[in-house]
Amino acid sequence: MTKTIGLALLAAALLPAQQVIDVHQHFSRRPNYFEDLDRTYRALQARACVNGFVADLKAIEAAAKKYSTVIPFGRIRLDDPRALDDLKAFHDAGFQGIKIHSPEKNYDDWSYFPIYRAGSAIRVSPADAYRRQLA
Repeated sequence: MTKTIGLALLAAALLPAQQVIDVHQHFSRRPNYFEDLDRTYRALQARACVNGFVADLKAIEAAAKKYSTVIPFGRIRLDDPRALDDLKAFHDAGFQGIKIHSPEKNYDDWSYFPIYRAGSAIRVSPADAYRRQLA
């Protein structure tokens, strides 16, 4: 987290009137992970998109409810046969985005388009999550 903190500090110093959002924070099961993240990012007036797999959903969901510095993001593997189910689980939990990483084929391979289409249809996006929070 030190590189991220350094970049966030630099951004906060350069853009004091702006909110800093770290868009790439991997969930960790280490003790006090969310407490440390919250303390650090709150001091920087920043937030973090914390991404994890569906096995991490409950922990990230609970942290997002407890800490305003946590923006919940899911992570899926396009080649996992459960990718569509995971995408729906993240959506149902109110996650605000999805990280897709290391596919076995090119990202534009036609076999991935059903997943992209499903993500688009259920609108897993920050704007949609914000609307759900207002409802």
